[in-house]
Parts: sequence; structure tokens; C-alpha cells
Amino acid sequence: MPLDDSDPDKWHMKEHTEVKHRILRKYLTTWTRIVSSGNPEIHYFDGFAGRARYEDGEPGSPLLALDVANRSADLFDIFHCTYNDYSDENYQILKEEVKDKKNSCENNTQIDEVIFNEEFEDIAIPVLDSEKYSGLPSMVFIDPFGYSGTPFNVISKIMNLQSSGNEVFFNFMVDTIRRFLDDESKEETITRAFGSSDWKSIRKYTDREKQEEEILKLYVSQLKEEAGVKYVFPFQMKHPDKNVTVYYLIHATNHFKGFKAMKDVMFNEGADDNFAYLGSDHYGYEDEQTNLFEVTASEDLRIKELRERLLSRYNGDTVSFNDILKFAYLNTDLIDTHCRKALTTLESQDKIHVDRGSSTRGFKEEYDITFRPQNQRLTDF
Repeated sequence: MPLDDSDPDKWHMKEHTEVKHRILRKYLTTWTRIVSSGNPEIHYFDGFAGRARYEDGEPGSPLLALDVANRSADLFDIFHCTYNDYSDENYQILKEEVKDKKNSCENNTQIDEVIFNEEFEDIAIPVLDSEKYSGLPSMVFIDPFGYSGTPFNVISKIMNLQSSGNEVFFNFMVDTIRRFLDDESKEETITRAFGSSDWKSIRKYTDREKQEEEILKLYVSQLKEEAGVKYVFPFQMKHPDKNVTVYYLIHATNHFKGFKAMKDVMFNEGADDNFAYLGSDHYGYEDEQTNLFEVTASEDLRIKELRERLLSRYNGDTVSFNDILKFAYLNTDLIDTHCRKALTTLESQDKIHVDRGSSTRGFKEEYDITFRPQNQRLTDF
């Protein structure tokens, strides 16, 4: 029998939860810096905030967000935090934990918090569309224990509420959905989760990995085609002790900078050149431990392939470094530092010319890069 959300057994920090929280903390820090440059007020909404602290004392997502707000206070006027949890017991603990944490923040006058005790799907749109938040960029973190509380139409509405742009980072319980594919009593709930009954076609597959692959593929397709989301990126979470996928963390945004920032964070937290937590042997890279130029053999091969793809795609053309970044982020598993490494090699081989103006080195988004024509015939000279 499933445990209640307020059961203490659910509030023990697991290894994959640590990875999830590192991704959230690092991305929220970057997101705050990006959006606050054009907005004096920003908004973080934690739809399933829980108790805010685990049984072993580790902080949960609400406290991590408050810590980011406190550390980044010089970037904004007000950091709005909306927290919600449906469990009455969790709600009471959440209020006390948030109160204590805010009181310990040096910059607490710049933090505005509101806490709800409601079903997420009942309050998500009214809150985000309210006069207080409707004009603000909102980062919505959705991390339920199951999948029934996050119907697709709510996700879609969040992403399309206002022009300044909302982002969603959420837990997609692919394994739970897979296990209930043939359970007729779950059909309506799964259909609500997908916003479509197309998931039923996945029943024809019997292989577990194929089922998971198709479930994820359909959901990403729904976000892009039905919700109109430009950028969707998943991060795989495997069971700590079994080689099976438990869920995916999915990031949805309509802004390339947000997509780029999240992919950077996920790459650094991933294991073995994958965007994934692969089990108990996995460890995340803390900022001071990471040297992205110390690439693996797998990355070296992919950087070589990236150089070849760039030469083929932009043969004889002039494009900005930002254009190259967009191509790489959308079409490869590589990130900014790999693009720089690929271009540095191409420049040393005199296959590109970088227009840096008065600068002599490096790459900036606005720099124009000319790809010299390749495979020219002798008659061309």
C-alpha cells in the first residue's frame, strides 16, 4: 500500500534526490541571474514543497530556494516564493521551517513568501495568473511523489500564461506510468497526465526500455506540439541499486538562455557523459572540482564529430558564435565549452576566421565566424 505523503519514511534523503537538488540549486542560481537582469521582481513556485527538510536534517527544495534568494539578493528587489503542499501535516511543518529559514537570512526583507495547503492543480493557474505574479517570470518546480497531481493541461497552461515567460522543472514518473499501462482503472489518470490517449499505443511493446523510451518520447512531443514549448530537456534518474529508470527530470522553457543554462547544469551533474544519474556509484561534480576541459575519450570523439558537422553545415558561410551554440545545444549532447574547444582547433587549422574586432582571443556570442570553403577544386584557385 502506498505511503502517505506525510509518512516520515518518505522523508529520508536518497542519493538521486541529492542530485536532483543540486540541479535545482545550481539552475535556480543561474536563472535568477538571467531573469533579474530585466526584472526587479522574480517568482519561484514550489508546487509540492513537502516538509522543507528531510528526517536526516538535509534541506528540501523550499529551503534551497530561500538560500539562493538570500545569496543573490544584490540582483533583484524582491524574490517571491510560493510554496504549496496538500498534506496538512507537511503544511504545518513547512510553515515553521520556512519561517525559521527566512529569519536566518541576512536579506530577508527582499524575500516575500506565501504558503498554501491546497491541491497543486487547483491553485497553480490562479496563483500564476494573479495580479501579483502575472507579470513576473516564474520558475515552477513540480516534484510530486506520483503523477496524478500534474495533469498535462496544467503544465500547458503554465507555459502559456504570459509573455514574460514561465519555466517548468518537474518530475515525470515514467516507471510508475509504465507499470500501470495495462491497468484499466488508471486509464483516465494516465490520459490526464499526457493530455491525450495516444499513450495506449505503447501497450503493444513488451520490452521495458522500449516502453520507457516511447513514454518519454510521447510526453516530450506533447510538450512541444500541444503546449508549444520550444525547448524541452530530460535528465534520467535511475534506481540507486537497480539498472532501471525511476523517473525523468524534465525542464521546459521558451527561452534559449534558460535551456542552455539547464543543459550545462545537467551535463555537469550527469555520469559517464550521459544526462543521467546512473545509480549508487554516481557522484555529482561540485563547482570547485570541475574542469570541463579535461574531457573524456567519448567527449573527444564527439568534439571531433562536432567539428566535422560544423564544417559541413556552414561551409563558406559566416555565422555568429551564438548561432553555433544553438546548433550544438539542439543537435548534440555537447555544451558551450565543447563548442569553444572545437572552434579553437578549427581556428588553429585555419579552417575558420573569427572576427573579434580589437580582441585577440576567445569567443563571444556576437562574434562572427567565417568558415572557409572546404574541398575546393584546383580550378577554383
